[in-house]
Amino acid sequence: MRGIFIAAVLGLAACAPALPTVQPIDLRVADFGSLDNLTLCAIFSSHVIRSDQAKDELDRRHALSVEDWQKVIAHTLYVGMPECAVVAAFGPADQRYLFKDGGTGRVVQTQYLFDCVRARTPECPYTDVIVVDDKVLSWSAAKSTALLSAASATPAPIMPPAPAIVPYGFDEDRGDGGGGGGM
Repeated sequence: MRGIFIAAVLGLAACAPALPTVQPIDLRVADFGSLDNLTLCAIFSSHVIRSDQAKDELDRRHALSVEDWQKVIAHTLYVGMPECAVVAAFGPADQRYLFKDGGTGRVVQTQYLFDCVRARTPECPYTDVIVVDDKVLSWSAAKSTALLSAASATPAPIMPPAPAIVPYGFDEDRGDGGGGGGM
């Protein structure tokens, strides 16, 4: 099996400067102890190689409670759910916006947008999730897309996603190997 890379990319809202450079992580040899919780939650959600080890590292850090893991497995949101649990439950969002305080640069709100039709994720009942201080504040339910085929749906323009899965050996210049945005 080919190795899998995980990349963390942030989509910045408003008049943001250039986007940060993607730093791929080779999951075959990655030191999970050096990765942040959000990246580990993205690795867990992908259910690829070493996703069980990502969960073990999150458990070692006490990043999510037993109740949080139950909601992750059930693909259920609740007010107060940790941001990491949202990513673990639903995977990297198609779009992620960070709203920052103009004076301090501190992130005051994060907005996740999921394209449930294009992602073909049966457990994707939410399109818009608002996170404040690392906790879910609110979400909006997706409009019914049961009558639309994935081919007939026109997805919104894709911004760089939150941590995205990128196949090993992907060559951006040639465009082969798929891509990480919105799998």
